[in-house]
Amino acid sequence: MDKVAHMAIFAVLAVLAAWGLRRAFPQWPFARVLLLALLVSVTYGALDEIHQRTVPGRTPDPFDIAADGLGAGAAVAAVALWRGRRNGRST
Repeated sequence: MDKVAHMAIFAVLAVLAAWGLRRAFPQWPFARVLLLALLVSVTYGALDEIHQRTVPGRTPDPFDIAADGLGAGAAVAAVALWRGRRNGRST
C-alpha cells in the first residue's frame, strides 16, 4: 500500500509541475514541459529518499524512488495522451 501512495502522490506532483511549467514557459514545446515535469518529480523523490537517511526512525528505500517514477511517468503519459486526443491527434 505504501508504494501505491507513492505512485499517487508523485502522479499529482508531476501533473502540477507540468501545469506550472506550462504557465511559466508557454513558448516551450509541450513535450519539453512534460519531460521536465517528470525529471523534477523523480529528482524530488530521490532527494527525499536521500534526506530520510538523516531522519531518525526513517530509512531510504530505492523501491520508493521506483514507485515515485512510475507514478510520475504514468501521469505524464496520461497527460500527453489526453492532450493528443483533445487536439485531434491519434497519439
